[in-house]
Amino acid sequence: MAVSQHFIAWDCRAMGVLEPWYLYYWLQTHKGYFERMAVGSTIKTIGLPLFKRLTISHPPLPEQRKIAEILRTWDDAIERANTLVVRLRGQHRLLLQGLIARHAHGSHVALGDLVEPVKAKNAVGETNVLTSSAREGLVSQTEYFNKSVAGKNLAGYYLLHRGDFAYNRSSSAGHPFGAIRRLDRYDRGVISTLYLCFRLQENSPMSGTFLQNIFNSELLDRQLSPICHEGARSHGLLNIAQADFFELVVPVPSREAQEIANRALAASSSEIRLVKRKAELLRTQKQGLMQKLLTGQVRVNVAADINAGGQDNG
Repeated sequence: MAVSQHFIAWDCRAMGVLEPWYLYYWLQTHKGYFERMAVGSTIKTIGLPLFKRLTISHPPLPEQRKIAEILRTWDDAIERANTLVVRLRGQHRLLLQGLIARHAHGSHVALGDLVEPVKAKNAVGETNVLTSSAREGLVSQTEYFNKSVAGKNLAGYYLLHRGDFAYNRSSSAGHPFGAIRRLDRYDRGVISTLYLCFRLQENSPMSGTFLQNIFNSELLDRQLSPICHEGARSHGLLNIAQADFFELVVPVPSREAQEIANRALAASSSEIRLVKRKAELLRTQKQGLMQKLLTGQVRVNVAADINAGGQDNG
């Protein structure tokens, strides 16, 4: 097998003291050290001399193989959970589109008859600056970026309250006509005036959750396509007038039908969150195991059977 000059290749078996998979996991646990030692501006690299100076603590080969077996079992479990998340997301998408399409030929109302624009500026000194994530929705910049990327003066930003919507008028992967998200995480926040913001009118026949499900279903893409155009400077920004946006029509089934759809989709979303949480817990378990097994804090029973998320069966 040939590799690029940017790679460093080892033949562990020829050395006779290291199991390749054991070395793989050992290197993972020392990733932070290698990142600190890397040099370069555009592409950071680590020279061969550093690797030649490495001192790798290791138990006997049978124990190395058992440690690698244990950690690979956890990797397999994590991969299965991630695969299940992908499949559940696909099923959720089909369920969403099917439930919304069921009402696509019923009663329709212009969006402007259901909602009203939000243009109130931040006169209360709110500092929770929001950004729109296609998957996470409206989320605080400090949570999403680990810092705020907004300017110091937030007085000119729109002030949103829980349940308000913001339309990110820029195309992105999977959202060629922009994404519309509702503020569900916080009681209020502020957002750039580049967003088109609105809220449901009082006594609206539309449920906020069902309206968000309509937006998520991409049912409106056919209506958005002819009125969305990239600006002269492009960069994915879309020219769409507020008046045109509020002329979009949406299905408005009975409140009972809306709630049935909402409950089904909420159950589907909950299942996805549970499997994602399982994957996260397995990753955390694996990190703890790597730390203990590869440092010798815990020694393994070479003859024991291992179940991911469980304990030795030996």
